[in-house]
Amino acid sequence: KTFKSYTKKKIKLKKSMNPMLYFLLALTAVIAATTNAGAPIRDTDGDTIEFDSYYYVLPVGKSQGGGLTLSGRDGRRCPLDVVQTSSKRDKGLPVKFSSLRSRAGVVTESEDLQIVVDVRDRTCARSTYWWIKESEESWEDWTVTVGPNPNESRKQDSSKSVFQIHAFRYNYYFLAYCPSYDDEGNSKVTSDRCRYLGILEDEDGVRRLTLDAQPFMVRFDRTDGRERSSKAMSV
Repeated sequence: KTFKSYTKKKIKLKKSMNPMLYFLLALTAVIAATTNAGAPIRDTDGDTIEFDSYYYVLPVGKSQGGGLTLSGRDGRRCPLDVVQTSSKRDKGLPVKFSSLRSRAGVVTESEDLQIVVDVRDRTCARSTYWWIKESEESWEDWTVTVGPNPNESRKQDSSKSVFQIHAFRYNYYFLAYCPSYDDEGNSKVTSDRCRYLGILEDEDGVRRLTLDAQPFMVRFDRTDGRERSSKAMSV
């Protein structure tokens, strides 16, 4: 099985949706990101999101699943992809954010970030930072996987581990993949360098986080140490 096997299914799903809705969502997010760049990101309690804390990434609205977690691919335990839990009651695994440039203690809109998942078991990977996994198909079939700490990995293109949070309204947000540098390390900060992350259901019913034309709207729920210990799973 490969990701090619469900490309047609994805196209069918897109055709069944209203394309104007996609356009309005994307346009609203771009406007918000432009006008509110630097504004703090807030959790479900209205508090600012801090770099030294962990948060569940939860869906907004009538999503078919719950929070984000990790899962293998093609029936194998490893490698691990970022996926959405099947149950709305399952918050998934918490994540922590780190900034590439800012020295402030809080996460802000349109800021270049690295994201790491809180997992105790390191059988599949010593580190569980978010990375973009390329596909032979279009960018819409690229998935979010986990891998080494970008600051310690010299063999991989660290620009594939750069993400941003863009505001929609209230305390609802979109996640975006925003590579900052070219192969020579030159800055490539442009208004169109980001692609929003969305959810794609594969042929096995697994809801994977991908680069998708329909943004996946999320909110952030802070978790304390005790809850983290009980939720951290073996993968």
